Order: sequence, then C-alpha cells, then structure tokens
Amino acid sequence: MGTLLGRAFRRGGRSGTAGMPDHLLQRKAEIALGESEERYRTLSDAAREGVAIHHLGRIVDANAAFWRMFGYASLQEVIGRETLDFVAPEFREDALRSASCGNGRPHRGRGLRADGSTFSAEFQGSPVAYRRQRMQVLIVRDCTAEEKARQSLRESERNLRLTLETLDLGAFMSRTPEGVITYWSAGCERVFGWRASEAVGYPLHELLRTVFPVPVSQIQQALLASGEWSGELVQHTRSGKRAASPCARRCAAVATGCRSW
Repeated sequence: MGTLLGRAFRRGGRSGTAGMPDHLLQRKAEIALGESEERYRTLSDAAREGVAIHHLGRIVDANAAFWRMFGYASLQEVIGRETLDFVAPEFREDALRSASCGNGRPHRGRGLRADGSTFSAEFQGSPVAYRRQRMQVLIVRDCTAEEKARQSLRESERNLRLTLETLDLGAFMSRTPEGVITYWSAGCERVFGWRASEAVGYPLHELLRTVFPVPVSQIQQALLASGEWSGELVQHTRSGKRAASPCARRCAAVATGCRSW
C-alpha cells in the first residue's frame, strides 16, 4: 500500500516535503519574486534619494528621483548607461575604490548631470537580489542644500572673525553700568599697557585715572536730561602718560541712573 502511494506521488510530480507539484512551487516563487520587486519599486519611487539597480556597472532600473536628479527626461535615457557616467570625472577613481571595498559605506563626491553640470552628492552601494540575479543597488543623495548651508555657516564665521579682529586692533572696551571692565581688546593693551587679564574686572576710571572736563555730577545731569553727553576725557597709561580721549556717551536706560563713567 505504501509503495503504491509512493509511486502515485512520483507519477503526479509531487514534492515529498511540501506536498505540492514542482511547477506550482516554481510559479509561487515567481509570483513572490514579482511581488517583492514590485514592493521594492514602490518604496524606491517614494524615496527622495535616487535609487538605481545596476549589473556589472550598467543600469538596468532606477526610480524617478534618480533620473530627475541627474537631469534626464525619462527612465529610458538612463537604462544601459554606466554608473560612472553619473559621477564627475575627477571623482570616478574614488568611486571605483569605494565600490571595490564593498563595505556599503556612503562616500562623498560630485554627481554629473546630463547637461554637464555637477552637484555635491553622497553615493552608497550594496548588493541586492533582483530579477533572479545578484546585482547592485546605488543610492544617491543630493547634498546641494547641505553644502550651501555649510558654506553660509563658514561665511558667517569668517565675517564674525574679521569683525572681532577689527575690534581687537582698536582700543575697544566694554563695561558694566557700574563701570567695571568686561572686555579689553589687544588695541587697549597696546595703548594703555595693561593686559586683558589685569584690566577685566577693574573699574575703568580707577584703572585709567580719568580726568573729567566737568564735574561728574554735571555729566550725570546731562545724561538724565537728554540721555547723552560728549566731551574729551584725559586718561593715563600704565606708564603714567596722559592720553586725551574724545568720548560720547548715551544713556540707554535711565533706570540705571547712569551712576558711573
């Protein structure tokens, strides 16, 4: 009985493990593969990055983001092209070196558009099973906006550095409403002789032994009445040398009482 059943199974072309004919198993695998590739295409089309599938360095499929990123009008224009066609010539050697490592790590370079222009890009490749073959997936991220942001930040830092250097060259200082020095530039060090470490935290007019052209009370009255005063102060360097300093002061906050100079 068991022998007859075994023969019947063999004649029917059934698999002894799954109980399903081989041709049905193959068809099921084909359907699953098709569904997998369809899901992959749906996900890649929804991605903002450019995604391309290539075999032996030639593109066999890509999402819309990929061909649009490189300035092509349709998928057909990129099919069959070599992946290096999308990399700026001066970065192709780096791209080949990265691909040969096979570590799947992203690397920076420049993409080459259809019109010959280039853009900052990040490339990443990894193996993938596609159409029953072992192929490679190439993911490309446009870094133009990121590069512009970095350039803008570098420019802002440069401008700030130049501004600070300009202030530092001059005799520039800042102090609290009570007259205590909080910033002492290199220019002040050269003019007055005290280092910043010595001047910061010290009352300005005590340090420089300021001589006012009129009584301080009169200056305070002018500040309280009009919010500003100008005149020439006589100050002294560390060596005792007198230095006339034109001065203009405005009192932004009357609530402080402009108590100090």
